[in-house]
Amino acid sequence: MVAKNVSTMIVMISITLIPMVVMSYGPEMEGTATPRVPAPFADVSCPNFRTRDLTDPYVAIAGDAVWEGDWTCGKKFKITCISSVDNLPPCPCKPDTSVVVTIVDHCLTQETCTATGDAFYLSTQAFDIISYPSPNINVKYERVYY
Repeated sequence: MVAKNVSTMIVMISITLIPMVVMSYGPEMEGTATPRVPAPFADVSCPNFRTRDLTDPYVAIAGDAVWEGDWTCGKKFKITCISSVDNLPPCPCKPDTSVVVTIVDHCLTQETCTATGDAFYLSTQAFDIISYPSPNINVKYERVYY
């Protein structure tokens, strides 16, 4: 009888913890994403991410619509491709895929960031998870935490 209760409790705890792995923090928004260069990025402005030794290849530079000061550094966003920017076929989006990226920088100049609006500049590793080769894509995004 005790073994049955213990196994039931373990199953209940496991089921309770699974949905908490990635939780949404804010409303889902729409914007654009553009591939940048492979991670790690050489020079970033976020204090905790100024090293070439970052092990997470899924990083992004935030455009003005996403950037809200240095507190944005290290925040995670779930990004899903929804269409090409010009909405013409073929759609570059990989079906049923999303990627969670960590913000490591703010895009300050049009010279280095060419997309406009609610933009993310993704490492090529992150971009390749959600899209086939494309210059930029429309995305849905939301802030998440673990």
